[in-house]
Amino acid sequence: MKIAHLALCAAFCTVEVGVAAPMPRAAATLSEQDEQQPATALNSDADSECFVRTLRAIQEAIRWPRRSGRTKDGRHITETLAWSQEEANRIGHAFIEAGRRHDFRPGFLAAFSVNESDLKESAVRETRTKDGRIAKDSGLMAVRCVVGGEKRWWKDNHVLRFQQPGARFIQACLNDPVRGMLPSELLDPVKNIEIAASILARLRDDGVPLLVTRVEKIHGRPKRVREVTTCPHKEHPFYAHYNWGARMIETGPSRHYPHRVAVLYHAIAEAMHTDTPELVGAHFVQDKGARPRRVDRPVGERQRRLFALISACQGHCEHFALR
Repeated sequence: MKIAHLALCAAFCTVEVGVAAPMPRAAATLSEQDEQQPATALNSDADSECFVRTLRAIQEAIRWPRRSGRTKDGRHITETLAWSQEEANRIGHAFIEAGRRHDFRPGFLAAFSVNESDLKESAVRETRTKDGRIAKDSGLMAVRCVVGGEKRWWKDNHVLRFQQPGARFIQACLNDPVRGMLPSELLDPVKNIEIAASILARLRDDGVPLLVTRVEKIHGRPKRVREVTTCPHKEHPFYAHYNWGARMIETGPSRHYPHRVAVLYHAIAEAMHTDTPELVGAHFVQDKGARPRRVDRPVGERQRRLFALISACQGHCEHFALR
């Protein structure tokens, strides 16, 4: 699977040691206002423009394919076009506004998009769920939409058994938080980013319920007992569950999903000269006998390529522009 990435200008002053420098009343008022702002807020049009320019440069660097044609196995591919300035403004400000509403850096959200779709808003990946339904991971943030095997009547985001006045006969999403939405609606970048940011905020603020199975002796016989508990996030950050869902994955490629996102977020932050508060205290699944996984050390061919391309997209922000 995409998700969320997003900041105040630094001021510098020189004060003599041992001398208390009086603060003007206007400066004190400004400081009080700044303290009340969320840490992720962009405090000027220049900061927003910095993010938009950097994001557009990243999209130009990583967009693939760069021409239409057919692959060696005969699959038809269509060129991914570079964003226009209007598109870059719309998508960039969608990241900024979603980050402001849910207290994330826009770069954090953008890292999910790079990981999930290479910043391609029309990306769709289909899989099958265990019960045979079609799951579509759609848009910039690969928001999941589980659709039924047949079309149904929908009204007010509820499925109906029979037709009613005002109902729609469509193949809509069955899962929360996109229940009742059309799969095509999720391709709208603004909606897609907002939904993904709300999912990440819920994972951070409400925790993740896990179904845990343990063995207990009942009347002298071992018996499996299942209970629901809240994930402690000991060896992984909260956003791992954007990909894992309500479970813990300790084997297979997906176990390193949070590290892949963190590496991209770190590269974006370095390109923009900002910090990464969402990664403070984050732990990643470590493989025995391998080097410890760090945010400045990509692992795998794709991550190294993306890390290098993003790191080269510098020069669009003043130093400390988003601190």
